[in-house]
Amino acid sequence: HRTIFSTAQSVTVMKEPQAENILYELGARGFHDVWIEAGGSLFQSWIEQGYIQTAYLYLAHQRLGPMAMDAFRLPNLIFSRAIHFQWHQCGEDLFCKLDFFR
Repeated sequence: HRTIFSTAQSVTVMKEPQAENILYELGARGFHDVWIEAGGSLFQSWIEQGYIQTAYLYLAHQRLGPMAMDAFRLPNLIFSRAIHFQWHQCGEDLFCKLDFFR
C-alpha cells in the first residue's frame, strides 16, 4: 500500500466533470496507468461504464456520524462487477484491491 506511488513520474490534477474528456486528455498525454482519486459518484459511474481496470478502496477507521453521506449509490454493484477483490489491513484501516477485468 505504501509502494503504490513509488513508480510515479509525475502528478497531474485535473478538474473536469466529463469522464470522456478526462480519459481523452490522459490518452493524448500518453498515460496508460493512472491513479485517480474520486468521490463515490464518479468512481461508481466509471465502473458502470467499464473505464476502471483495477481500483483500491481505502477505509479509514473513523466514524463520521449520523449526518454522513453514503460513499456510493449502489455499493453492491462495485463488488458484483469485480472479477476479484482482496482486503488488506493497514494499521487500524483497511483497503481493498478490486480487479474489474484482465
